[in-house]
Amino acid sequence: MRTKSRRECVLCGSNGNPVYLGLTDSLEATSGTWGFRRCTSAGCGLVWLDPAPVEADMGMAYKKYYTHMASPSPSVSARRTNGGLAQIIGAVLRRTRSYRPLSEEHRRRAKEYLDDMEAGRLLEVGCGSGSRLRKMRDLGWTVMGQDIDPEAIAVARETGLPVHLGSFSSANFLGGAFDAILMSHVIEHAYHPVEFLQDCLRVMRPGGRLVAFTPNFESYGHRRFGESWLGLDPPRHLQLFTPTTVRAAAVRAGFHPVHVWTTEANAFSVFSGSLYLKRHGRYPSRAEPNAFEMSLARGFQYWAALELLADPNSGEECILVATAPTD
Repeated sequence: MRTKSRRECVLCGSNGNPVYLGLTDSLEATSGTWGFRRCTSAGCGLVWLDPAPVEADMGMAYKKYYTHMASPSPSVSARRTNGGLAQIIGAVLRRTRSYRPLSEEHRRRAKEYLDDMEAGRLLEVGCGSGSRLRKMRDLGWTVMGQDIDPEAIAVARETGLPVHLGSFSSANFLGGAFDAILMSHVIEHAYHPVEFLQDCLRVMRPGGRLVAFTPNFESYGHRRFGESWLGLDPPRHLQLFTPTTVRAAAVRAGFHPVHVWTTEANAFSVFSGSLYLKRHGRYPSRAEPNAFEMSLARGFQYWAALELLADPNSGEECILVATAPTD
């Protein structure tokens, strides 16, 4: 795989200082070592991969990618539910989630933060095998998907979903075609995130809504696991955002208003994966954390919920909800 040096921030053009050096690909899809830099500008702080794969070779990094895995095997499901310690911690976690702000967050997350919108035309960028699209279709939305993974697209088409195989730009969606756009863990893979968001804005109607999820570099999980944090994922994650930087990217792309917050909704899976990576030095596709690791992950989810109450920017994901301007 060919690489290139990236010394300047794609948001503000400033230089960056090394944050991590000598990282390896946890999926073992690529050889060599990778690093991350963080922007030195006081008003920015974006984190990016340096060196990075050249754009033409990027597909090599996804040969073992697990985003479009099937549902967990029975053995994994059993590990998630068996064991007295896991059950006790899970019960405490459920009680914690009953705290009203957290339960409201999980309710809104279940409907992709579109619960206050009338169902219309929805596009999911990076739709994978279409599980989220099927859910939104059942909620009354007219859906369309896009992804570059042919195996995932084949699965989506088998369930009758209209999906485009290829890059977002190759789909040639009409301007103003969509009322809402969803993308889950996509923007961190984009070489040019501002331009990518501008492309999204072009195909949205005025007043339409973009909802995006991306790993949060300021999360409790990153503070806890450091270079073993699953959210780093070199060389596939070309940028790592914070609430400040993902807001800045959306504003520069032309969205207004822009709202950003963080959530611990997926902390369990991030922590279980990070634990596995820390203990085993890799996180291959279909990795199966053992019962002890799963029990610890439930405990970490509990603490993540408490951390979020104390520090609203400590959630594992940044949630970006941005509106296409009407004037």
